[in-house]
Amino acid sequence: MKPANLLVAVPALLLACSISVSADAASSPTGKSQAGTAALVYTASGVVPAKAAPTEAPAEAVPAKAPAIAAPVKAPAKAIPAKASPKKAPAVKAANTAKDEIRQVQAWINAEAKKKIPDDRLKDFSYRWIQLDDDPELELVAKINDSVRLGQFYVLDRRPNGTYALLTEQRWNVPHLDLERWDYNRFDNPNWSTVPPEATGEVGGKRLFETLDKSGGTGTSVFYAHLWYIENGKFVEAWEGTMLETASEPGGPLFQTIGQYQIVQTGPVPLLYYWKTMRELDPESRKPLSSSSVQTEVHIFPFENGSFKPAPAVK
Repeated sequence: MKPANLLVAVPALLLACSISVSADAASSPTGKSQAGTAALVYTASGVVPAKAAPTEAPAEAVPAKAPAIAAPVKAPAKAIPAKASPKKAPAVKAANTAKDEIRQVQAWINAEAKKKIPDDRLKDFSYRWIQLDDDPELELVAKINDSVRLGQFYVLDRRPNGTYALLTEQRWNVPHLDLERWDYNRFDNPNWSTVPPEATGEVGGKRLFETLDKSGGTGTSVFYAHLWYIENGKFVEAWEGTMLETASEPGGPLFQTIGQYQIVQTGPVPLLYYWKTMRELDPESRKPLSSSSVQTEVHIFPFENGSFKPAPAVK
């Protein structure tokens, strides 16, 4: 190689080595901190009315040295580990805050609940801060699943002294804490909503929420939908309906019920339309035995006195 070409190739090779060493040294500590924090904060939602963990001041920048042939390769290997260590401190503090908050929610529930949450079950416990009523303070919903069909569901309201009191404890095995699935008028962009943002989710002036419950027994599996709201510091259940049910006996027939509902508010009284289809299935293939075994029912529930009541039969 000619001397002129050698002078061009050496700086480029050294620069590539410097970039590779810096990237490897800086990425590893940060990735570990982020993964640990995410695993701990997963039990709570992103809306947490707790003070954020203090953030430490970043390390002072190290002034660049005068250009040298060997300096770009050796400097990052020594400097990067020293700068990366302070990044762990905010993650550790955030993780401790999440642990403390979980313990606090556990203590509020255990102070009044019939079904306590033991320490060794905290990995199966989850909760969410959410606005359930018209006051400015956030409420708490929480759940713990004991098995595929057993669990507990809790709703807590804030007291004037800043602590939280248990409003209700339901023996519901809740698959998830998504509480606003039913409202088809709700959009993330308020400009696309068909109702004012402050009225989103309201039915008859009540802000309704849906909670699913998986129940059942030997040979039976059922998913129920519960519609409920909070009013004057009390938990009110407005409606309950079957969404999916399978029932069988050993060596006997297999039946399935599929249900769904929709709330319509175009008239003077909000109406809940509920329909369900019942059919007999082949125990082996789980396919309908015949079209003649399929039966569909439709029910209408007007919203009266704070709940959906069955409409009187039409004669």
